[in-house]
Amino acid sequence: MTTTPPPTTARDELLRVDGPADADPVLLLPGTAGRSGELDGLTRRLAGPFRVLRLDLPGTGRSRAWADDLPLLDVTATAAAVAALLAECGAQPRAVVGHSAGGIVAVEVARALRADSGDVAGAVLLDANLPTDPAASRDKRARAEKLSRLPDAPLREAFAASMRRSWGGRDVGGPAFRQVMDGVDAAGARVIREFWLSVLGLDSVAFWRRLELPAVYLHSDRPVDPGALTVLTDRVRYVEAAQRSAGHWIHLVEPALTGDLVHDALTSLLAPE
Repeated sequence: MTTTPPPTTARDELLRVDGPADADPVLLLPGTAGRSGELDGLTRRLAGPFRVLRLDLPGTGRSRAWADDLPLLDVTATAAAVAALLAECGAQPRAVVGHSAGGIVAVEVARALRADSGDVAGAVLLDANLPTDPAASRDKRARAEKLSRLPDAPLREAFAASMRRSWGGRDVGGPAFRQVMDGVDAAGARVIREFWLSVLGLDSVAFWRRLELPAVYLHSDRPVDPGALTVLTDRVRYVEAAQRSAGHWIHLVEPALTGDLVHDALTSLLAPE
């Protein structure tokens, strides 16, 4: 697939960079309708040991207009567009970290970068919605099919309701909750219909089985069982990040804990063999 990176003049606005120039670069990606500002806490923890690159996914935040240049906005096309932008900017992250759907994109971006340069150690998936139970995976795909038949307005309502349910029971109505829900409310129709539904429609069991990259999965809320994950793949290290009460956006609810865990995950991935 040929992807069109955003205009050269937009590079500085799209790719945010923090940390020393001589440190290993790592890329942080938000989830569906998320914005890179949600990753400020992680950036503060990681920028120093690492050079942190951040990017809003196409169609969202600073990258909202970028989607206009992409004929498709599903997971595969989004990852290809991100990889193309990194190549255009000369950015070569050694690892890719993604929250939620951003974790799925992170794996695809890491694959693309590995195919190009071979110098990517792996990916960190922060509570990505990739059920390890085959029945749960089928249910998720069936839900995507059902939702795809809805007109835009009720589909948006279903999307917003799903995001609010995923938050969890802590700090509801607080600044971080409002930050996330502002992004949800601002999500474009294509982000919901093309990107979100492609995430729901993904065969997660097949995803795990074909994973060839080293990865770390930080769990907080999604139905990913460590025992089942071990059966599906030997490429992933599972880390329990918090109790379910922390919800899906654990990097906002438990920023210190999550920052330390992501730091340790990156350190393990980048350690010389």
